[in-house]
Parts: sequence; C-alpha cells; structure tokens
Amino acid sequence: MKNLGYGKEYKYPPNYVDGIVKQEYLPESLVGKKFLEDIDLGTKIDEEAYEGLEAEGFE
Repeated sequence: MKNLGYGKEYKYPPNYVDGIVKQEYLPESLVGKKFLEDIDLGTKIDEEAYEGLEAEGFE
C-alpha cells in the first residue's frame, strides 16, 4: 500500500512533542460530527491506570 501513496503525508503523533500534530484523520463527511455525548461516558475510575504516575511527575 505504501507504493500507492497511502500514509505518505501521515504524521505519527508519538514522534511529535506532546503527540500534537495538525492533521485530519476523518473523511470530510464526518468532520464535526459528535460520536459520543458527554453523558455517554462512564464515571468509574480505573485506579490501576493511575498507579505510579505521581512518581513519574504526573499529578
């Protein structure tokens, strides 16, 4: 697929500071559409996901 030009202009976010790149991944027909409402998101907290973050400088 690479030989067909797929991904030619793709910017891999982990290669950039804070993973921030100016790039659109959605087709134009989907840009601006909302896929989840805020109320659709859960309220649970996965404590394991936060273990050790303070030691790494995150609060």
